[in-house]
Amino acid sequence: MARWEYAVVGFDLGTYRGAQQVLDDWGSAGWELVTVIHLYNTEYNSSFVAFLKRRTG
Repeated sequence: MARWEYAVVGFDLGTYRGAQQVLDDWGSAGWELVTVIHLYNTEYNSSFVAFLKRRTG
């Protein structure tokens, strides 16, 4: 049976390009995106939480 480790990453975005960079960095380290939850908007920013997983062992 597969074993997984999980990470929860919070980030704020001024642009969509910022989200791509955050997710590319984690993906390069072997993490797979499970889901993203949008927390809130302000006039200049949005806040999100990303849930990631990767196999262990």
